Amino acid sequence: MPYTPAKDPHTSNSIGPDRFGRKGAVVTPSDSSDFQAYCKLLVTATGTLQILPVENQDGEWLDLGTVQAGFIVPYEVRRVKVGSTAIVVTIG
Repeated sequence: MPYTPAKDPHTSNSIGPDRFGRKGAVVTPSDSSDFQAYCKLLVTATGTLQILPVENQDGEWLDLGTVQAGFIVPYEVRRVKVGSTAIVVTIG
């Protein structure tokens, strides 16, 4: 069933970096391609994680080390580095 705005009482709420999103997808790491939209990330399987925050320059990766399932990355992110072993989904 497709999304129906008439059934959604929160459709007029603004989405910001301090709120959970309304769409999500499993992240495919890439060293060179940004996500279609900047987003927050939720870790769904423990592993290592390197991210490129929205305002960092290309190559300025932030190494978060080993992150646990359930961890919400406290940055808006534009890429996840290839070689990261954590499984993450977008919140946006």
